[in-house]
Amino acid sequence: MQVALLALLSCASLAAGPISFIKPHVPDFYQHQLAPDAVNVEKDADIDFNKAQPKRATVPAYDQTPLWWEDGGGWCCVAAHVNSFYFLEKQYGYDGLFTRDGGELQPWLNQMTYAIEDMAEDLFFNSLSPSEHLRKLEKQSADKLKKAGKTPKPPLSYSVFFPSGSDIVVTTADAAGKLPFPPVKTTFSNLFEAYHHELCRSEDVEIRLEMPFTGAVGEPWWAGSFHVVTGAGVGDCSDKSKMSIAFADPDKRNKWDPVNKKYLPDSTRTRYDAGLPLPIGEIHYEVVDVDASGQITAGIYKGAKITSVIGISPVPEPTSGFVSLLALIGLVCLRRCVRRHSC
Repeated sequence: MQVALLALLSCASLAAGPISFIKPHVPDFYQHQLAPDAVNVEKDADIDFNKAQPKRATVPAYDQTPLWWEDGGGWCCVAAHVNSFYFLEKQYGYDGLFTRDGGELQPWLNQMTYAIEDMAEDLFFNSLSPSEHLRKLEKQSADKLKKAGKTPKPPLSYSVFFPSGSDIVVTTADAAGKLPFPPVKTTFSNLFEAYHHELCRSEDVEIRLEMPFTGAVGEPWWAGSFHVVTGAGVGDCSDKSKMSIAFADPDKRNKWDPVNKKYLPDSTRTRYDAGLPLPIGEIHYEVVDVDASGQITAGIYKGAKITSVIGISPVPEPTSGFVSLLALIGLVCLRRCVRRHSC
């Protein structure tokens, strides 16, 4: 059984359907950039999350030391959001979401480190939610644009889509970044439709995946908890029956070919080196197929299931009807999770 599962995991990516729509400006930032060597290993079974150094006295920072990341879970959620902040800055001009005031001359790698540490500080140590952190960044963006003599951008819509019985419902952050109750019923039949809608109107999308822990060979290290990735593509924007998606996975990065000076399609767990080109474009994305229930049927993490979709947009979400009050525990990375089976 374990051998069969390993075979499926190793060749599943070959079976995933084609992707006809790739969203621009989606980087593949790396959640392990400042994780210790014991985390940056190829085999999931060999990962040791107990080797992290203490958090630096001054966070965030542009430098690449100490190796304090992965001291607890939630880093995939942070890196996936920073992918989104980069997209929103480049696509819609929200200058300051990624490129912070005073850091314009920093290399992309240092800016990535700063943005990830900034969000990690708010989530893990200041008890802010991702949507509350976004509201803070919006203010910084507005201040930066005003300083440059430009008009600030309107507030972004931060929405979490998730199932409630047979319905797909959504809660959208208020002006303070709080996710209100009750959530609102949508017209989507499943979470793939929510993802398809958000991505095809070129909005930012994150996906939360969950996979049961079985101990099988080849199972990802986060099985038994959750993983968050950034949406980058879809099978066909005009045909929702083509249920293939592409995403930037914060747990994986691509190797660099120093001879031909290009990224290779091989995934690895080693830090990005200073001076490498920004990791953006189709070669960096994972491609999977999903079914109507949101379960991945082909591609990396086969057997994992989409449990929520986050959409960040300059345009408010269209919704209709109300449903009963629900708890959102676990939908967004509001807390640090169990060290081994978390992200």
